[in-house]
Amino acid sequence: MADYEQLIDELVARLDGTNHGTTLALAKLPEEIRGFGPVREAAAEKANERRETLLVELREGHSKTIAVEAA
Repeated sequence: MADYEQLIDELVARLDGTNHGTTLALAKLPEEIRGFGPVREAAAEKANERRETLLVELREGHSKTIAVEAA
């Protein structure tokens, strides 16, 4: 939980008009972690990999991610 809170603090500090999609994708990563046991562990691993990719985008200012809202 503390890691997520630190992430949100960083997102708020870095949020601007050019990285909205990336910051939103990072904030929504916990929604991707579902299931139980090995299924949840695999989902968490995939989310962590995605997190690292998105953080590089955010920190280097090369946002490629577009925000997509579910209907």
